[in-house]
Amino acid sequence: MKKLLLLIALTVSAIANATVFVDFEKDPLPLIKINFLIPSARATQSDTENLGLKFLSEFYDSGTKSLSRQQFKDALSSYGASLSISTGYQYAEISTTFPLNNGKVPEGLITLIKDAWENPRVDKENFNRAQKYLKASHMALLDRESSLLSLAIQKIVAIKLFKLFPYSIESFDKIKLNEIAELHKNFYSRDSDIWVGIIAPENLKKDLFKVTQNIFPKAGNVKEGILKTQLKTAYMPEQKEHLKPTFLVIDKKDLAQIHYGFVSVAHDKTTPKTELTDNFTYHVLAGGGLESIYGKRIREERGISYVVGGLLSSFYEYPIVSLYANPQRSKQAEAFEVLDKIVSETFTDGKIISSVQDSLWSGWLLSFRNGERQSGATPEGRLSRRKDIATGDLSYELYQTPIDDWSVKKAVAAKRLGEFAQSSSLVLGAVGDATELNPFIKKYFPTYNLIQVNYKEVLKNAWLK
Repeated sequence: MKKLLLLIALTVSAIANATVFVDFEKDPLPLIKINFLIPSARATQSDTENLGLKFLSEFYDSGTKSLSRQQFKDALSSYGASLSISTGYQYAEISTTFPLNNGKVPEGLITLIKDAWENPRVDKENFNRAQKYLKASHMALLDRESSLLSLAIQKIVAIKLFKLFPYSIESFDKIKLNEIAELHKNFYSRDSDIWVGIIAPENLKKDLFKVTQNIFPKAGNVKEGILKTQLKTAYMPEQKEHLKPTFLVIDKKDLAQIHYGFVSVAHDKTTPKTELTDNFTYHVLAGGGLESIYGKRIREERGISYVVGGLLSSFYEYPIVSLYANPQRSKQAEAFEVLDKIVSETFTDGKIISSVQDSLWSGWLLSFRNGERQSGATPEGRLSRRKDIATGDLSYELYQTPIDDWSVKKAVAAKRLGEFAQSSSLVLGAVGDATELNPFIKKYFPTYNLIQVNYKEVLKNAWLK
């Protein structure tokens, strides 16, 4: 009995200590915008659970137990409101926009939002509809070579480095309705801290605080201000292993272009000390698109690819250096020569950065600052930057630093790339005719672990086991 009483006391204490962190951005327009961020309560345990989160997002858009999909949308329209509920691995997000009704928040709308979050229409009809739609969307995504390459490389990273369970086409046949119902009940916390961003006239602040408490009655007391640390979530993957350099070949014939690139995942997470350097280095190498270093090397100097950019910039706080391009098939030999030089100069000694002219480096830094400055020029932009603190995409330390003071020296960025070479996992990949690609891979990357798979097999789980 004492143990039971202690457990009850601890549970009550945990709920009582939970906080609703409200970040309020005042705007005189009579249009209310609210964004709720709800953390996951645990990690996913299987490929079908990962797929289940996709289903769950569809279910939240399918009405409630008492309202059909059309009835629910008609009810939203009667308030002039929009509502979306998205499901991520770390957080679920509820976003709503609506006008005031005679200067007040419509109570019926708040009840509707709460009903959508707590009582989605989890039934067989919606399950069948979502299964057809999501499966077709997944197939369409893998029919595009660029996304096929990106997803395949990400799958290697997820499985080999983090021991995660990406879903595949086979997962659609295994998933069950009760799995999705279980995710709805238990994957997102109903009684932990949550973050809420609000854009509204200042005189409605107290009323909107009450709205938050009405939708999340278990979440605790309201605390206004900027959340200075990431909102705690139970989904925080850690690297379990490292990879030797790997080259993935996805055999797909009769393409006018090949599609190739790489992802290099650091072994250690970004820290406030390295955050700006990591972000700016990605921007300089690939994030700036055609104006980036990779863009200039591949398109401007050689003219072998129309599209140049990055595949990923980070993976759950682990910084990434990446590249994607679609060289012309007729220029494969030149394309691999360029790829070999880019990989060598990026990861061997950071020469790819140290050789950049000072004037060009300064121009990139100014562009990077201006982009960040412009992103915070509106109420939505300012709130979005502070939301990035809550999700861990921006540290409070960097947020506090004036943008005009943001500076990264070439020598520091070059050194950081040197650290990537010593402590990162590098995966290259290419989509094209394997009989044409393999000789170039043997020539330029002979020591790499080679994985070759037919593009149809990428849809399945077995190719990477």
